[in-house]
Amino acid sequence: MESLKSDKFILRVLENGSFTIHDIENDILWGSEYPGWVTLKRGKKLDKIKLDCCNVKRKNNLINIKFCNIKSVVFGEIDFEMDVELNLQDNCIDLSITKA
Repeated sequence: MESLKSDKFILRVLENGSFTIHDIENDILWGSEYPGWVTLKRGKKLDKIKLDCCNVKRKNNLINIKFCNIKSVVFGEIDFEMDVELNLQDNCIDLSITKA
């Protein structure tokens, strides 16, 4: 597990890529222990793909989550990776998809 902390929030990322945000001031916990899904759409076809293969690393005030081997059943030829960066600064949590 990797985590970032500010005066207002604690951001935790588990090894499976799921994350939680703890609002310290209001004592509220947001998030889940389960990783998410990505939806691919091409024309009228739609596929929901579970994000279950990942690598989590922390560098300074960033947590990088690299989801790999993302494969579609509907669009069989698609196999890709997705990188997500989480940054915690002051009162803001920034989530960026840096590669898809």
